[in-house]
Amino acid sequence: MLADGRLTLAAQAGWTVVIAADTDTWDTVKRGFARLLGQGSVEQAQLGERRLEETREQLDGVAQAQREEVRTTLAERWAGRLADLMEEQDVEADLRTLVKEIQAALPARVVSAFDHAVTIEKDMSLQAAYGDEVTQSINRAVSAEPDQTTLLPRLRDPVLELQELDGNVSAQVSLVSWIGEAGNAPAARDQFVWLVPVCERVLGPEHPDTLAARGELAYWTGRAGDAPAARDQFAWLVPVCERVLGPEHLDTLTSRHNLANYVGYTGDAAGARDHFAAILAARDRACGPDHPDTLTAWLNLAHWTGNAGDAERACEYYAELLDVRRRVSGPEHPETLAVWTELIHWVSEVGDVAVARDEMAALAPVCERVLGPEHPDTLTNLRNLANYVGYAGDAPGARDRLAALVPVYERVLGTEDPDTLTALTELAFWTGESGDTARARDQLAALVPVYERVLGTEHPNTLALCSSLASWTARAGDAAGARDQFAELVSARERILGPDHPDTLATRHQLAYWTAQVGDVAGARDQFAALLSAYEEVLGSEHPDTLATRASLAQLTDTKPRRFGLGRWRRAH
Repeated sequence: MLADGRLTLAAQAGWTVVIAADTDTWDTVKRGFARLLGQGSVEQAQLGERRLEETREQLDGVAQAQREEVRTTLAERWAGRLADLMEEQDVEADLRTLVKEIQAALPARVVSAFDHAVTIEKDMSLQAAYGDEVTQSINRAVSAEPDQTTLLPRLRDPVLELQELDGNVSAQVSLVSWIGEAGNAPAARDQFVWLVPVCERVLGPEHPDTLAARGELAYWTGRAGDAPAARDQFAWLVPVCERVLGPEHLDTLTSRHNLANYVGYTGDAAGARDHFAAILAARDRACGPDHPDTLTAWLNLAHWTGNAGDAERACEYYAELLDVRRRVSGPEHPETLAVWTELIHWVSEVGDVAVARDEMAALAPVCERVLGPEHPDTLTNLRNLANYVGYAGDAPGARDRLAALVPVYERVLGTEDPDTLTALTELAFWTGESGDTARARDQLAALVPVYERVLGTEHPNTLALCSSLASWTARAGDAAGARDQFAELVSARERILGPDHPDTLATRHQLAYWTAQVGDVAGARDQFAALLSAYEEVLGSEHPDTLATRASLAQLTDTKPRRFGLGRWRRAH
């Protein structure tokens, strides 16, 4: 018999099929589920596709009055099929990934339908532990108040009356987790803050369900935006799990996995890399080399290796993992395509942009066919392809690709979505690199108020945009305008990032350079002298940025007439 988590996943997947059947994403959804059902068999995949198409036909032909009843019946039918598949095949991770990808691609108008699906899924876990009476009590609360935040206190009451029954806390952990999965991470975190002491009192501080609740508290604390607190909570939990459950128990490994990621998220990429190196070996022993959790640990090891500064080793990890994914999951599985995408990124990071361009040119049409031409991952890969084309030497080609892609972003994601804004920013960059510096400047200037409205005036991306605007203002021939913009940016970065942050120091270098270009040599000399002291203190006397600043200062103090140049300078991002 499947555990509650798998039954919940099956129910969610069943509703995913039914709800997606009413949307424009159906063809992509149908292909994804058919591929999962086929498990490498063309005949089984075709059978699955026929059944999926029958589902849509049944929905198309039903009267509105009976539509909800038919939807529920079809969702339960698909939940049963997928539950059977999980019992027969190791597809849980693939199914979970597929459901998340489909839900992310669905239009906003179907969110309320998924709320209904979440209620159905919670019923399955609740009834298993509480019985019909408690489940009906919770459903009455849902009907009276659909907003999850105000619903939470009501959910506590019927559960508290049954706290002494072993198993109720476990079901409540599952219930509260769904509050987070439905989109309210702070509410899930707050509910687990209340639930953990209940688990400790009812089950004991080291009961597996208590430890699971602590793991959920740490997880939702991180998802709510407090990565340092999540890291510290997992750091406390891991040794307890190792002692109580064993060092290679699956729950222990999950906690170690989460700890490793939050170590990375809080700035220690090398620490995260080292954690995942140990986790990968443990996963291999506990689960086998081809298990989805083992492959996920491998993926994270590659990711944090690259972020720790070893791009070449990251490429090696991703290349090895790609071969395994193609063998285990298939050459066009979404996880395979994701690994391929990451490999291409790190190939570009080691400087082989032409290879990255060619690989992305091969990957992009596969994503269009498998995920759909307007899937967010497809759009990201097409955007990256445009950039690789540009960095490989074809700036007009990059500009033209982005010009064609921006309207798709605006239609699919909206005109003010962060990814749309990124595409517009890159379009401006390649417009400038193609020779139209004034147009690039104007495009960036038009984006500044949008960034400030959407992201905020002090968001790092907003500051980076202002830096780009200043640079293109200069390249368009307005040195005084560039100087003034960099002066404003220095003040902002000193206030937000601190005076010694690398981006602050790089912006000060730009300000000093453009101060010299407008004729204020004495002012520029003073700025470079102050900057040199800061670089020597922060980076050391032999750092390349320190040496470049020292050379710029020497040019300004040299009595021999010579053309002043920027030398080696670090572009602020």
